[in-house]
Amino acid sequence: MRAYALLAILACSAAPAAAQGADPVLLELRLGTAASRTVEAFRAGEEALLPVMQLFEMGEMLATRDSSGRVHATLQPGNVPLVIDPVAGRATAGRRELSIPPGHALSGPVEIWLGASLLAGLLGAPIEISWADLAAVMVDPGVLPIAQRLSRESARARFRAAEGATVADRTV
Repeated sequence: MRAYALLAILACSAAPAAAQGADPVLLELRLGTAASRTVEAFRAGEEALLPVMQLFEMGEMLATRDSSGRVHATLQPGNVPLVIDPVAGRATAGRRELSIPPGHALSGPVEIWLGASLLAGLLGAPIEISWADLAAVMVDPGVLPIAQRLSRESARARFRAAEGATVADRTV
């Protein structure tokens, strides 16, 4: 039953992608060692089109999509606005603006897929694609809130261990 549901999802999503020359694939999307998820992606030549909203959700970034299909998010620190507009063919992060070449973006009813090289340039964090392993890995997800949170938690744990402090079970 699950296999049929997965095939139905891929078939529905693949229709607009096939028109643009992209093939549906399942990839393991990893944000360093912080998070990992199997996602529906697309292959356009050697470029991987990755699901933007899912990547932002995994990275604990708040992102919204407006009625015209643009994705809005904010990079921290610094409240840097990030906008991906597949209709206009451009993406911006603060003052950095990238044009989206044809075939490097795909828009569905809920998700936007963007080329890994564009996402890497937009976020300032390289994304490595391995078609042999069916994996997309952001090696250093330090720009994402999940990595910043994990870094703070690790620093707190080291501080507590050095102080010999105990963590209270209950705070009154």
